[in-house]
Amino acid sequence: MSDAASPPLETGWFPTTPVDDTYLRRYLLNWAGFCAASARSLGGDSRDLPEASLADASDSRPSPTASRFYNRLHPNAST
Repeated sequence: MSDAASPPLETGWFPTTPVDDTYLRRYLLNWAGFCAASARSLGGDSRDLPEASLADASDSRPSPTASRFYNRLHPNAST
């Protein structure tokens, strides 16, 4: 039985989940940070949102233009 006041079951992808919770989460967040820093250094733009990290280098050279989603796209999607 679930209590309405209890927190939801941890999936490993909540914004409050520690970075070092799993190796996959650590890699994902570090890669997103690398893409954002690279995009900014090339004159592009980046955004860090609770749901995703977005990076656009706005450059024709091969560069890390990427988006990383931190959770399922739809809350009712299967895991």
